[in-house]
Amino acid sequence: MCFIAFWTIFFTWTFPANQATANWTISRTIGARCEAWEYSHAANAVVMLSRSAL
Repeated sequence: MCFIAFWTIFFTWTFPANQATANWTISRTIGARCEAWEYSHAANAVVMLSRSAL
């Protein structure tokens, strides 16, 4: 279950943000994408920590 949650978070928020910043241009939505990228990493850390607690 955690494995599915990890990849869902990754492909929903992290991967699109990585793709958007691949060419390192600044856009008007970079702030929101950066924030989503940070939160997706935090969410994945929680998922992985909860898995190791089981």
